[in-house]
Amino acid sequence: MQSSATTAPRRAVTRSLRGIVAGGVARIIAVTATDVAREAVRRHGAAGAAAVALARGATAGLLLATLTKDEERVTLQLLGDGPLGGLTVDATASGTARAYVKNVAAGPAAPADRPRLAPALGTTGLVSVLRDVGLRESFRGQTPIATGEIDEDCERYLTTSEQLESALRCETALAADGALTAVAGILVQALPGGRGAAVVAAARTALVGGALRRALGGPAPDAARERPSTPER
Repeated sequence: MQSSATTAPRRAVTRSLRGIVAGGVARIIAVTATDVAREAVRRHGAAGAAAVALARGATAGLLLATLTKDEERVTLQLLGDGPLGGLTVDATASGTARAYVKNVAAGPAAPADRPRLAPALGTTGLVSVLRDVGLRESFRGQTPIATGEIDEDCERYLTTSEQLESALRCETALAADGALTAVAGILVQALPGGRGAAVVAAARTALVGGALRRALGGPAPDAARERPSTPER
């Protein structure tokens, strides 16, 4: 396992952990992005759905950036038809991230256990990922927004566009006043030539079932609203 702690502007700290699991058939990356998310919320004066979107978006961007080298940059965009307008994240593998939304007054985030972002982001639009690998080279991939949930749509992007069987989850723990108390994300990916798909499927079931949320001190999900889903091919 490898871990790192990186200081971003205004002392925002991102911590990451990377490792190979199940005998080398899959890799796991975990990040905590509480400070980065709080700083984005503070700078934009965001609240409600916009604050949760900034937190989950920054976390998803950092997870996507772990697949690059330290000097490379990932730009993640989710452009939906909801009142949020869209989300843009710039992240690097060294742990820095910047995030913004088009409309910070996108409405409240409810319920408190796991706020659904689809009403704010929308369910029609595009997920776009630009990987800047330096030397004037870049690679872009796109998939349609499927659910309007940032982590679910990023997972679907990795599986369908980059052909990496993946389970990705970003969680935010909120205080009673809506302030962020903890922000984290996990990415599990199958490695080529192995039996990693089964590991990823098991990880997806656990994450959708609330494993990461419970680790952050949150409640278990409502089974009627949270069900594991297999990304479309």
